[in-house]
Amino acid sequence: RLSEVSLETKFVFIGTETEPLFNYTLNLRQDALFLGESAKKKIAPHLFRLLNLVIRTKPSKILAFGQTATIFSFLSSMAVPTITRVYFRGHTSMNKVEKFWRGRIYDLFSNKFSNSIIVANENTRKYLITDEKVPSRKVQVIPFGFELDSFSKASEYEVAQFKISQNIDS
Repeated sequence: RLSEVSLETKFVFIGTETEPLFNYTLNLRQDALFLGESAKKKIAPHLFRLLNLVIRTKPSKILAFGQTATIFSFLSSMAVPTITRVYFRGHTSMNKVEKFWRGRIYDLFSNKFSNSIIVANENTRKYLITDEKVPSRKVQVIPFGFELDSFSKASEYEVAQFKISQNIDS
């Protein structure tokens, strides 16, 4: 039963641009670590801190969003081979079409060492399977966004509950 499952999460934010999200996470009373310096300037210290965190906490899963976070988290997680590695893939062929060679290396690394890849649409799933030769069992589609019909067909009760949950007075 899901109610009996204990789930501990730890969020790690890399780079100064993630500070607002880090602060938001802290406001939600979530356990978070902020590595504020640029990842490109602090590769070794960031990897060392993440490796230390992984060895100390021995997580069962790592979920990464963004190329830098994926590379850092996957590299640091190799110290614990039982970790399930998952990443969100937000792009399709950008690195190939635009000839971003570093991006192509990131993609190859991420695809190889992931246990699962989450994509936002069927087009990206098909591209990964056909063009990048990722096994289909690894790629899962979870649409990002909203089901707009659910807003127009919401009952008065659902609207009232939403207003309560979001602290909306009108």
